Amino acid sequence: MTQTISNEEQKETTKDFQNSVNLKTKKVSVSELSEQYIFREVTNDDLEELKQLDLTLFHEAYYKRYYTSLLNRSFYAQVVEDKKNNKIVGECTAEIKFSFSQKKKKAYIMTLGVLPEASHSGIGYNLLKNCVEYYKKQELFVQISLHVAKKNLRAVTFYQRYGFVIKKSISKYYSQGETGRAAYEMCYLFHKEDEKIEKEEITETKGLVKIFKGLKIFQKEKTNKIEK
Repeated sequence: MTQTISNEEQKETTKDFQNSVNLKTKKVSVSELSEQYIFREVTNDDLEELKQLDLTLFHEAYYKRYYTSLLNRSFYAQVVEDKKNNKIVGECTAEIKFSFSQKKKKAYIMTLGVLPEASHSGIGYNLLKNCVEYYKKQELFVQISLHVAKKNLRAVTFYQRYGFVIKKSISKYYSQGETGRAAYEMCYLFHKEDEKIEKEEITETKGLVKIFKGLKIFQKEKTNKIEK
C-alpha cells in the first residue's frame, strides 16, 4: 500500500525524527578525508568486492548484470577506498529514471552505505553530496530520489538534514530484512520550480492507477458474463 505524505505530515514527521534521533551529520570535505581515503569511480576489479559490501551493509546483493552495469555511463557509481589496506569502505550508486512525459529526467539512488569502521567520518555525507551535485549539473534533471526503511530513523534524519523530503510511505516495499518491510520514498528537488512538475506527475500517476483499476473491474465483469 502506498500513501502520499502531506506537507503537514511531513513537518510533523521531521520533528518526531529529530526529537528521537541524536544525529549530527559530519560535514567535512573530500580534501579533508584525502589523507586516509580515496573517492573514485568503480572499476571492473571492484565488482566482486562491491557484491560482498552490499551483503554486509544491506544483507542482500543484486544480480550479476547490475554490477557489470555500474561500469556503464548510464549509471553513477562511486566508491571510497581506505589507503591503508586498499579496502572499499563506502559506496554510492544511482541510475537514471524518466518521468512519464519523457521531458524531464530523474536520478534514483540504489545504494548508499559506509562500513561501521569508517562511519561518522563524513564519508556518507560526501558520497551523497557528490551524487547530488553530479546530477544537478546534468541537463534536464529535476530530482533525485531513494527509498529508506521507515524504522531506520538515523538514515531518514540523515537524508532530511541534507534536504530530502518524504514523498510517500509504502507499507510493503521490502520483501525481507531486519529493518521491516515498510519504507519511505524520499526525494530532493534540484529547483523550486520543479515542484509543479512533481505535482503534475503525481496527479498523472493517480489517473493511470484509476484507469488500470477500471480495466481490471471491466475485465472481471466480462469474464463473469462469459462464464454465465
